[in-house]
Amino acid sequence: MNLPFSGYYYLTEEGKNEFRKAGLNLLYNEKQEAYFYISQIDFSFLFGLAKNFYLKKVVLLSSALLENRTEWSHLVRDLTYILFDKEVKEETDRVFSQYGFNASKISKEEIESFSMNYQETREEFKKMLLFDTYTIVEDSKEIKDKDEKKKVLSDFIESISEKHWYFLYVSARTEEKISIMEEMYQKLVKLLYIVNIADYLALLIMELAQNAEKAHYEWIAKNEFQQMEQTESFIRQKENRQKIKEKIEEKEIYLEISILWEQIDDKHKLKISILNKGKIQEEKQEEVKNKIEVRTERKPLADLFHNPDQELGAGLGLFYISYIKEECEKQFLEFSSFIEMKEEEVEVSFEITL
Repeated sequence: MNLPFSGYYYLTEEGKNEFRKAGLNLLYNEKQEAYFYISQIDFSFLFGLAKNFYLKKVVLLSSALLENRTEWSHLVRDLTYILFDKEVKEETDRVFSQYGFNASKISKEEIESFSMNYQETREEFKKMLLFDTYTIVEDSKEIKDKDEKKKVLSDFIESISEKHWYFLYVSARTEEKISIMEEMYQKLVKLLYIVNIADYLALLIMELAQNAEKAHYEWIAKNEFQQMEQTESFIRQKENRQKIKEKIEEKEIYLEISILWEQIDDKHKLKISILNKGKIQEEKQEEVKNKIEVRTERKPLADLFHNPDQELGAGLGLFYISYIKEECEKQFLEFSSFIEMKEEEVEVSFEITL
C-alpha cells in the first residue's frame, strides 16, 4: 500500500551491504549512518525491510495522520510482531540447544530423507503444539481477531526448520521429546500473549496520532494563520484543514513518526516516537507527567483510551500507559514511556524491550 508520507530509512550494516550488492546509491549523514529517502511510503516495503532486519531506524513525515490512522496502527502492530517473533525464535533455539541440538551435525541427505519419509509425523507434531494454544485463543474473551492470532502462531510453527524437527523426532530421547514439546508449547503461549500486547500498542499509536495531529494543526493555525482564538473550531473546518496541510507541505513543518530498532547484548528494543509542533501549558505539564504513571482500574484498554472525560488539552490526551506496562510485566517485558516538552514541540515516545 502506497501512502502519501515521505520518509528517511536508516540501514543496519547488513542492510547497507544488501543495498550495495544491488548497486543502489546511499546517502550518509554526519554520523556516517547510511540512509535513503523515499517520497511515498510503501508499508509492505517498510515491513519487508524490518522483517529482514535491514533497518535500524525510519523517520516518517506527514501532513496528516488521522486520514490513515488505521494503517499506522496496523504498521505498529506488525512491526511489534516482528520483534516478538524474533525473540521467541531465539528462545526456541536455546531450548533445542540445551538438549544437544547442533544444526551443523545434521547432513543434507538426512534432512531430505526425513522430509520425504516423515512428513505426516512432522505435521502431527505441529498439530499437537497448536491445538492447546488455539483453544486458548477461542476461549479467551481478551483476545480479539482470533483468526489473525491463530495465523501468527501457525506461521511461527511453520518457520521452525526441518533440522529442528529432525532432531526432535530422530535424535532426541523420549523424555527429551516430551520436555522439548512442553517448552515449545510455553513459547507459543508466550508469543500469543505478547502478540496481544501488540494490539494494545496499536491502540496507543492511534491515540497518539489523533492528539499529535490536533496539537500540530492548532500550532499551525496560530502561527501561520493568526488564529489566536477559537483554533479548535478553525481546524475542524474541512477547507481550513486543507489549507493547513498545504502550509505544512509548503514550509515542511511535518508531523514526524520515528521507529527505532536496537539490539543490546541479548535484548531487543523497539522505540516509537511522535513529534508535533505545539506545547503544553505550564500548569498542565506536571499533570501530564503524573497521569502517565497513574495506575488504572482493570477494564478494556479501548474503553480507557476513548473515555471522553479524560482530556488533558494541548493535544496530548490521557495515555493509560501504566495499563500496558502491567500487561508487559506479566510476560517479563520492559515497557517505558516518555514525554519531552520543548519550547515549541512535544515528543511522545514509548519503547518495549524483550
